[in-house]
Amino acid sequence: MGRGRIYRKHIISIQRRWRKRWTGTRQIRSDREPASKSSKNCEGRHFFIGILLVCSLAYLFYESVIAVILFSPFVFVYVKKKKEQDLKREQWELNLQFREVLTAMAGALNAGYSLESSFEEALLDLKPLYSDNNRMMKELKRIIYELKMNQTVESVLTDFAKRSKVEDIETFAEVVAISKRTGGDMIQVISHTARNIGDRIEVKRQIATMTAAKKLEVKIMSSVPAGIIIYMKLFSKDIMGVLYHNIVGIGIMSVLLLLYISAYLLSIRIVEISL
Repeated sequence: MGRGRIYRKHIISIQRRWRKRWTGTRQIRSDREPASKSSKNCEGRHFFIGILLVCSLAYLFYESVIAVILFSPFVFVYVKKKKEQDLKREQWELNLQFREVLTAMAGALNAGYSLESSFEEALLDLKPLYSDNNRMMKELKRIIYELKMNQTVESVLTDFAKRSKVEDIETFAEVVAISKRTGGDMIQVISHTARNIGDRIEVKRQIATMTAAKKLEVKIMSSVPAGIIIYMKLFSKDIMGVLYHNIVGIGIMSVLLLLYISAYLLSIRIVEISL
């Protein structure tokens, strides 16, 4: 009787654990709502900053409302550029977290778990490190849910690679698909892929560290011309007043603005290295 009670308690605990995992996978859509709201908030913040920059440049170089109207389309260019930067940052973070997933999966495969079960073990290993709203945690829950719906590992990983648009994840999906067709050793495949991704990420980190100081210098130097104009407008109004509200002054300030923007874009292009 004692052993029977122990077995029943053990079975109940297993059922509760699986029920928690199942309900976690069912919350994929509800977990996406905060992410979409945060993305909208970021877009609104970028739009506000873009309007502020356009108004500032129009005031510093022209002191004209017409200039604000003419420069207003550049707000959308600024927002688009910032969204691309946010996407690259999100892909970089997802790439870092994917390496941890591969490490956890390799450990699970070495312990005797199947490839499908290794995703569940990776989810359990990453739970103490990341919140439920984390992008990688959501993707793992979705992968587990789709596998429970009898979808193949190849199709699930291919969909994940298309959603993430991360090169390392796309490579891993292709390698897994080839290994499943040819009967390759998944333990060696995942371990080798995790090492390769780790080496690439380390190189990218070193490049980012080397260029971080230069990027800060670019930000500081790009604010110097605007600071000089503000200083001249405050303490030398007579000199600066000649450059506004006349054709010659508008032409001079337009040339200066063009040189200013060209120098800024060139400096950004120099220090910006595609990781």
